[in-house]
Formats: sequence, structure tokens, C-alpha cells
Amino acid sequence: MVIEELRGGQLHFLKKTQTWQIHQGSLEVLESIGMKSASHEILEVFSNIRAEVDPKTKHVKIPTCMRHPCHSQGEGEENLDRASASASTT
Repeated sequence: MVIEELRGGQLHFLKKTQTWQIHQGSLEVLESIGMKSASHEILEVFSNIRAEVDPKTKHVKIPTCMRHPCHSQGEGEENLDRASASASTT
């Protein structure tokens, strides 16, 4: 069943400022707490772009500056984009 009001439209549950706050909070978590990855390839990619990687615990901390919109697209960010794509398919 298709709801007529939603066809071709977009739902906005959050205001743009709320979305921005969630984004900023996520960046802070990735920088201060980090994440774990079981993928050796992803750990290597993050290590190559100078993120803080502990290969024993498989823990990665990603400085906010690496994902900031003003960060210029370089080899490191291209690798990060590939790692993100790889992680989303596993």
C-alpha cells in the first residue's frame, strides 16, 4: 500500500540542526572512543591514513579532522571511502 502523501517526497523527522548535532556527536565518539573492526584490510587502511590503530585489540580512533568537510580529498580519504564501502557490504 502506498501512502499518497509520501510518494516522491521526503520525510524529515529531524531538523537540520538536530542532524548536524548527531553528526558532530558521532565524530566526537569516533575520535574519543573509536570503533573496533575485525577486518585486517580496514585496519590497514586506517593505519595508512594515520588514524590511531591498535592491531592487537583491533581498535581504531579516527581524528575528527579526517572526516571534516573542509578536509581536502587526498589519497588517505579515498582509502577511507573504500574502507567505508567495504565495511558497509560486510
